[in-house]
Amino acid sequence: MNLLIYVFLISLVNCFESTCKYLHVSTDIDKSRDDIIKAGIPAKQWVLEADTFQLVNNSVQMDYLYVSMDNKIQLTQDMVQLEFDDHYFANSTLKMEHHQNNVYSLKIDYRCKQYGGRLIQYEVLFNIPSCGSAKIYWQKLCGSPLIKRHGLNVDALIKSYNQTVVKDGELVNKAYWDKDFDNFVFTVPANMNYSIFYVYMNLTKSSEEEKILNKEETKDFFNAVDQSKSDTETTQEEFQVLEAILKLIPEVHISPPYVDADHTITKPIIRGDLFKGGVVTDEPSTLIVEYNCVENGNTTIELNIPLQYFQDITMVFQKQCVVSTQSSFSILSVLFYLICFGVVGFMLYTFEVHTYSLSDIRRIFTQRQKFNYKATEKDEDIESEFKIGRLVDNQESKYGSI
Repeated sequence: MNLLIYVFLISLVNCFESTCKYLHVSTDIDKSRDDIIKAGIPAKQWVLEADTFQLVNNSVQMDYLYVSMDNKIQLTQDMVQLEFDDHYFANSTLKMEHHQNNVYSLKIDYRCKQYGGRLIQYEVLFNIPSCGSAKIYWQKLCGSPLIKRHGLNVDALIKSYNQTVVKDGELVNKAYWDKDFDNFVFTVPANMNYSIFYVYMNLTKSSEEEKILNKEETKDFFNAVDQSKSDTETTQEEFQVLEAILKLIPEVHISPPYVDADHTITKPIIRGDLFKGGVVTDEPSTLIVEYNCVENGNTTIELNIPLQYFQDITMVFQKQCVVSTQSSFSILSVLFYLICFGVVGFMLYTFEVHTYSLSDIRRIFTQRQKFNYKATEKDEDIESEFKIGRLVDNQESKYGSI
């Protein structure tokens, strides 16, 4: 019995010793530094025993996690390990970068296969020597089970001219915009602070769709009122009819778009007509991405346009950031010097006015003393009369006669 208690106490001590109290992990460093791990302890929704895992939908191609350390321990790539349970549907990787104030960004590239569908469990292990360890878990839906949105186009305003980047719900040139992070071609240069995208519908009917919609079976499909048939599985032909009809709807509903990046380098936001989502028609709607660079470097940008009932549009590219501290410093310096000169000038003006007032008071007081003083010398009497007359003249000129 004593042996069991001893073993339990030893395991309890080791458990506490393995917790790295200096470790904090978050999903958004601007809002919180420890919503995933706080002082080495994972939040309840990020542990293996969680009732429901955090779920990443199929349209997300990458994620960023942010690690901060309270002490001077330097993290290295081998201290953070990524594991997942299906290497057939995904080839995920993790890359760590060190930033200022002992903050690290973890970029997780999911690299899911686009066909089929699979729910994959992910795990990140933090193993920090002389500090402790921690594990977090979540799930990711890999694959794209939905069809592409026929007629949906996206144009990008690049260097003063429009370029179609999405046509019929699919990337035109995947070498520029897809998730192949190792071979980026399109990079937003440092002198561009924002990008403008135009989203619109441009419907065209293909000959194959015409054949499907003109079939006699299509009319029978719409005229069918057999209630029992609704409980049976949809046939391949009926599915083709439904798909063709969906493609010919002249508008599409989108949910609020979102943009992701390494927030230690840039903090992008979305503006424009569609920043809250909406209905896309044949009239182009704007989608503006403001980059807001905060640190020098290159970062991966993921722009996602979620579509209702259709496959989402996801564009991935790079943004180059060059933050010029010199210009901001010069502006602050000018403001500082202007304030200093203003304060010094005001103090000098106040001092001169104050000195002038004291000298006037002293002069008047001296003159009144001389006015009350009865001199016996003739020269002094003449001088006193002269000064008295001058005072009287001044008083007459300003206040009238006494």
